[in-house]
Amino acid sequence: MKVDEKKQIIPDRDENIYVLKSMEMMRMAQLQNRYASPFKKSTTGYFGSKFVSVLVHGNKEGHIDVAAYQVSNQCAGLVRDGVIKASKDPQFFRVRKSTDETLFPDIYYRRKNEYGFNVQTKAEPNFPTDFFVISVRHSFPKDPRPRFQKFSFPIENRPHRPQSARDVQKQLEGQHGTAFFDSLTDFHLLLFLLFNLPQDVFEKIIYGIKERGKLFDRDVRPAIEQWITKELGGNASATATTTSATTTTAPNSNLAAPKNPREQEMREQLLLMGYSEQQANEALWATSYGSLEQAIEFLLSKM
Repeated sequence: MKVDEKKQIIPDRDENIYVLKSMEMMRMAQLQNRYASPFKKSTTGYFGSKFVSVLVHGNKEGHIDVAAYQVSNQCAGLVRDGVIKASKDPQFFRVRKSTDETLFPDIYYRRKNEYGFNVQTKAEPNFPTDFFVISVRHSFPKDPRPRFQKFSFPIENRPHRPQSARDVQKQLEGQHGTAFFDSLTDFHLLLFLLFNLPQDVFEKIIYGIKERGKLFDRDVRPAIEQWITKELGGNASATATTTSATTTTAPNSNLAAPKNPREQEMREQLLLMGYSEQQANEALWATSYGSLEQAIEFLLSKM
């Protein structure tokens, strides 16, 4: 979300024009396809998905709105089969053109023409995204008990304030027993540790947070402190590598390749959307592996 000089939230969409952007719906469809619901009467063993995407955005009143959505099974199927892709205009999908090797079906939809009649129209090649949007009811607890209690760790992907091992050291300093695991209940801290600690250590941290009293700080602290010492290297001014990878080399060099599971997953998502390996590497490099949405916007800007 963007804010103005007075720190007021700037609306990023007009619901009278579109609810969800086409690239957002592409991402939603991929996640619903990935987390399909088991169904024994289906020939594939799966049908639909219970995966719900939450949209957090600024409204016209300068407040934050939260809404839950899914895309239809038809949309998920078209994305899975590579029939449609995101368009430059966020309120439209684009139908892929058939080639000598691949034949894509025509898509027809109904709309009201200039005379008010309901007519059938062929997508040539764009068509509105609204047909695939499913609104899901949501609510908030009366007595909220959030799992994440701390909010002091720096946020990822902020070039002016990179995350470092020293930030981890500062957050855990002087914390023992249950207070140690309380200090770890920071979403941004956990995300940083996920990409820097060994998987077995991170799993112990999650277990200690979830099952209070069943794990002691001495079972986890030595591994974290060992990593901090290694990253700082005995230099008080040293800092760790940030979770947002940056490089000054050419996009098609070996250094542009994904360096951690998060970057690898982003690259695979772009490949699933139909982009080439070169396009995926270039987009991720150009956006410093910031987010999948930034990479997609970069690719759409070059269309």
